Amino acid sequence: MPKKTRSVWSAVNKKHIIDLEKDNLIHSSGYEAIKIAKQNGSWSSLDDVENGIIPKNLQIAFNNNKKAYNNYLNFAPSYRKSYLYWLNQAKRAATQQKRIAEIIKLCDANIKSRGNW
Repeated sequence: MPKKTRSVWSAVNKKHIIDLEKDNLIHSSGYEAIKIAKQNGSWSSLDDVENGIIPKNLQIAFNNNKKAYNNYLNFAPSYRKSYLYWLNQAKRAATQQKRIAEIIKLCDANIKSRGNW
């Protein structure tokens, strides 16, 4: 479970919650943390990332660079998810635009992961 109220909840966290709930192992404070997460959006923040949904602004950039998009589609799901997560975590529009430009550049060069160049 995330420790901070604004921390995002991954699919792994959510599955863990289901398992704990089945075994009646969730404390009332745990239920309160889940309630807060659902209210502030951190519960669902990663849903699109987990489902591989490309944000509209990244898709527009991919539409302008078919090579980058085709390379991206050929990456393993874990690499695609890594790029989507990185973009998802950008809070400011300027940061999002910088990351989109970097993702397009790296995908155009067929670089699967930001740390591998």
